[in-house]
Amino acid sequence: MTVDILNEENPVLVAKSVELLKLSPLLTKSVSKHVLSSAVPDSYLCDLCTDGLLPNAPVSTETLLQSEVLHLTTRSYAGKVPPPNWTQIHVTSVDKFSAGNYIRVPAEVNVFEKESMGYREYHANLYEQNLLDSWIRNNQKSLHSQHSNLATLSLLQQSISASEANTQLRETLSDIYNRDVLDMTTTALTPETENSSDAELQQRSTQQTSAGGEQVDKEPIPIATSAHSNILPCFAILEFQDVFLVVLEFSDFNLKDLLNYSPALVDPLEQKCFLFYQILSVAKFLQEMKLSIGQIDTRDFVIDNNTWIQLIPNFNSCFSSVFQPFEGKSSLPESLSAIPDLRLIDATRAWVMGRLSNFDYLMYLNFIAGRRMNEPNNHPMMPWVTDFKDKSTRRNLKHSKYRLNKGDAQLDFSYTSAKSIKSGFETSFNLEQDSAFVTAPHHVTHFFSDITYYVYKARVTPVEVLCKHVRPIWVPQEYPASMERLYEWSPDECIPEFFYDPSIFKSIHADLPDLKLPKWCSGGPEEFVKVHRAILESDEVSERLHHWIDVTFGYQLSGTSAINSKNLVLQLVDNHRHPMNSGPVQLFNVAHPPKMLNVWEASTGDASFDRLIQTANVQSSSSRRDLKKKLKHRKNKTDLSAPLAVIEALGLFENKLNPVSQHTGRVGFRSSVVDVNFKCWADVLMDDMKTLTFLWCHLWLSRKLCFEADQTVDHTLVTCSKIIEQRYTLLSRCFTVNFEVFMRDRTNDLKLTPAILLQPHCHVMRLPTGMDLCFKICQLCSIMLSADEDHVDFAATLQALSKLISMLDSAAANHNIFSLCIPFVQTLLQNHSTRCATLLKVLPAVCKPLTIRSNQEQFLRLTMKCYEEERLSSSLSL
Repeated sequence: MTVDILNEENPVLVAKSVELLKLSPLLTKSVSKHVLSSAVPDSYLCDLCTDGLLPNAPVSTETLLQSEVLHLTTRSYAGKVPPPNWTQIHVTSVDKFSAGNYIRVPAEVNVFEKESMGYREYHANLYEQNLLDSWIRNNQKSLHSQHSNLATLSLLQQSISASEANTQLRETLSDIYNRDVLDMTTTALTPETENSSDAELQQRSTQQTSAGGEQVDKEPIPIATSAHSNILPCFAILEFQDVFLVVLEFSDFNLKDLLNYSPALVDPLEQKCFLFYQILSVAKFLQEMKLSIGQIDTRDFVIDNNTWIQLIPNFNSCFSSVFQPFEGKSSLPESLSAIPDLRLIDATRAWVMGRLSNFDYLMYLNFIAGRRMNEPNNHPMMPWVTDFKDKSTRRNLKHSKYRLNKGDAQLDFSYTSAKSIKSGFETSFNLEQDSAFVTAPHHVTHFFSDITYYVYKARVTPVEVLCKHVRPIWVPQEYPASMERLYEWSPDECIPEFFYDPSIFKSIHADLPDLKLPKWCSGGPEEFVKVHRAILESDEVSERLHHWIDVTFGYQLSGTSAINSKNLVLQLVDNHRHPMNSGPVQLFNVAHPPKMLNVWEASTGDASFDRLIQTANVQSSSSRRDLKKKLKHRKNKTDLSAPLAVIEALGLFENKLNPVSQHTGRVGFRSSVVDVNFKCWADVLMDDMKTLTFLWCHLWLSRKLCFEADQTVDHTLVTCSKIIEQRYTLLSRCFTVNFEVFMRDRTNDLKLTPAILLQPHCHVMRLPTGMDLCFKICQLCSIMLSADEDHVDFAATLQALSKLISMLDSAAANHNIFSLCIPFVQTLLQNHSTRCATLLKVLPAVCKPLTIRSNQEQFLRLTMKCYEEERLSSSLSL
């Protein structure tokens, strides 16, 4: 594995978008396999959305300061605001169909998919559907033979050309985003634009921002649109020769960030169900558009502070599921994989057997944990392996660098002090024992902070950026002058660059000298990184490295193990209620096995030894004796105690981490009974249901399982099934019951779809009472916040909103369901265009079911602020 893997997930998409959309290469980066982010001047969006024009040259960053460029290219700043007159965007691509004939899978209408179905109508349709299913089962053999005989003729009649398929693709994109597709196939530039110079094209953007960054005559940004409130709105859809590019709104946070770094936000059962209800809603919308939801995961859902999620569809996957070549499989190109197709358990086994270097394995763990190069708060971490005083000294890898730096006495003091404060607050305010009002951590900071990142890279970072993030006044003497001093100063871990990049030691500043190397290294930076890397790969480090993995990525991050190892991190125990996109991630819940060193030349690739390791069940004493007997017949007669201990640790690790890692089959779903090389709509629905079950498992088990970046849907479902079997009584009833419903054999029951799951009379999915009303309330609030009065009838919407809130109050919904709506109403009160109408028509209905204290805490300050601002505005107008 190379370091570049952690930089770009889809460099092809980045290069193509930069070329076609004239984006700045400096500001454009990949976010996932099918999404990238960039930044453009407001005038760029105005020209694109209003006149369909693109600039003749890539977007220039000359008007931006270096700190502003950094600000636009990193994710690690919560609630960041782009520079004046600049807007951040997402871009996703849709590949056009190549030459040939295609079949669009015909969508079947389900009688249960109506939006509003009465109780009597539902049961009448249920009776008809049961009769139809019974007749099909009784005549299945004859239907199958008829279909086989007529399949080819039927497909020939339904096949369409690539141009017709692209026309349908174009129309579908337009319907999803309520926006016309801009045709750029002939030329992306108008004659007037072609004759303009690059300076003239940048003039409007430059005029809007002065040299000092002051905002002048800002041009309004066009409104992004979408046909569903849970689809991320779009600024423009552009059609090029072989691809469609969709320019979308930008969001800093996604659902995976929420599950990884802010799990307290989704801890309540009602919150998890609310998030999944939104996922079902957008899946139902896509299926109504005759599309599959495609291969998506939690990274494809962006999220705001109110936990309202919006999907960035993986259109290549959506369309390839329903448009199939008449001959053979789908020929749509797949996005390039960011890392080798290697599961975490396989990578761990390879490292234990000596077939993966320490550096590569640690980079892989960083990637799985969501860390990426050049992200200040989320940069990959490496262990400090020496204190640089003496070449032979080694750092204690059983303790975190923060613990080594601060000492056990200070960590104990921090823990006991916070614990006593928490106890005092619980007594004074009558709080429950599990309250997170005050927490008791050992580590106040994370293992790696943005300040540490900039200090480490001070020699190659501009002064302006250092003054913004480290300290406002430039004092070169304050930065550590040598590697030895840097190690002593830092409470955080090391970075990969110190093991491979000699340029990080050479200063670009006249008043800041190069970073001094240890006395035992006289060959310069190039020689130092080689020696430093050799120390990392040495046996002394390798035999202890698993302890550092336990502390940084493993089981010592939670529970009593974290307390005993003085490793409680504030961010993991403070139950913060705001989205974050960086922080520690626990990959393992069991002790990591050690590396096997110099045993039977494991690194030479002995396949028989690998098979022996993989098939050996070392959990029983008889299997251990059998394994020992087999190993004794090998040529190398070394001591067996050490390798057997490693093998036993590896077996225990694999069984606890991934008990069904060898299973690769499909789970809980049967394939179609039609034996022809053609995918029917039932198969599309079945695949969508598997994806939805996959997302349901992520919402509930993200902190209990290690979901890998490229883990397949089938593999996740098998793992979750095994977890439920082992820990059924320990898991939430809501999760297990609904998981069993999703996994039920679809050939013997009613075919599940998002529409059926959302149908209140079906009672298929167990959801809290009032969830449907809560969703409609939040949906109306989201629509009002994302549109203006020209596009939305505010009066009618507010009236409907007030009525729904009253219905939710009388629907016997619990307080947690009602509390999901409160952040949306608070956002309406903070919005200048909706606050007055919300005060008059919505707030009374919201306040009615709440207690006096709750009303004061939630709305008093916002209400007073609204009245003060309106009074001030009225006085100024007079």
